[in-house]
This record gives sequence, C-alpha cells and structure tokens, in this order.
Amino acid sequence: MRRLLVALAAMAAFLAPALPAHARAGFWAVTELDPFPGKVRPDVSYTVGFWVLQHGTHPYEGPGALEPIGLRLTGEDGTTLTFDGTPLPEPAHYATSVTVPAGRWRVQGLQGMFAPYEIGTLTVPGGLKAAPPQFPVPAGTEVMDYWGPVKPPGFPWPRRG
Repeated sequence: MRRLLVALAAMAAFLAPALPAHARAGFWAVTELDPFPGKVRPDVSYTVGFWVLQHGTHPYEGPGALEPIGLRLTGEDGTTLTFDGTPLPEPAHYATSVTVPAGRWRVQGLQGMFAPYEIGTLTVPGGLKAAPPQFPVPAGTEVMDYWGPVKPPGFPWPRRG
C-alpha cells in the first residue's frame, strides 16, 4: 500500500506543474460552442451560441454574476474584436452576433473571472478549426442535468452505471 501511495504522489508531483495555476486550484471553466456555421464569409453577421461551464460540467456556482461573458477574436495583426454574450433561458448558455473581416483569428471564450478559454482558429473566408480540449471531462464523470431539453453539446456525458 505504501508503494502505491508513493507512486501516486510521484505521479501527481510530475503532472501538476503541467496544468495552469487556475486549473491546479480547481478554478477553471470551459467555453463550448453550439453548432458553428460550416462556412464563414467576411463581413457577414452570424449568431453564435455558446456555453460557459465551470469545471467543464455545470453552470457557475460562485457568488455574484459571472461577467464579462463573450467571445474574443484576435487577428494575426493584433486586432482584437470582442462580442458580448447575452444570457439565454438555459443556465450557462449565451449567444452573440459576430461579424468578422477576412483573415485568421484566434477565438477565445471570455468567462468572467475564469481565464479565457482557447476555442480554436477561425479562417475567414473558411471555417473554425477547434483547439483540443484544455480540460477534457474524464470518462465516467457523473454529471447532474441542470438544463432540461436544451443542453450543452455532447450532453449527456458518460455516467457511472
């Protein structure tokens, strides 16, 4: 038993520095997009739905409002476009309208007090190439259904049987 505990402690010491400080402290969230347009044209308005999920699984549970919420696009030349999110009826669900000039754009979710979340790269004209998940939800994680008929993408996540 002692060997197992020593091995687990060594593994934790090795893996913990690889995570951002806010993730090590349990203070993190993810932004997930609703289905995104397959093709995006320059200077055309699109409505984009998105979810801000604390720990990747549930609505924010802290004191006060979670602000600002939105999407931030940063161009290769440093131009920054910010699109504020408007709350939708479902907890943790927002929408915004975006109009983007031609170019390549880094897309991030603005999540209030949580660090911005890397969503991916948007090429206009073209589409969105999603970034790999920063905090994947482990298989078998039990998740409460807060939402009703409209749920975050991929819900229900695998549950323990």
